[in-house]
Amino acid sequence: MSSNDLLYFADICAGPGGFSEYVLWRKGCDAKGFGFTLKGPNDFKLEDFFAAPCELFEPHYGTSAATVFSFPYLTA
Repeated sequence: MSSNDLLYFADICAGPGGFSEYVLWRKGCDAKGFGFTLKGPNDFKLEDFFAAPCELFEPHYGTSAATVFSFPYLTA
């Protein structure tokens, strides 16, 4: 991967998003993240992303652990 390439990454079952925020902070606008987690008190806290712009991160929610790993999410 060259330094000019855009880094795409997935954050799986990792709300509230500390890892994603760290990757976006390190890579800046050279990264785009996709998060998959369950909706609830520990889901992604985009309003608390201070080290990186939350616009570079796209959250996706499942209703149970089974839906997070279901076929439509894995092929998106």
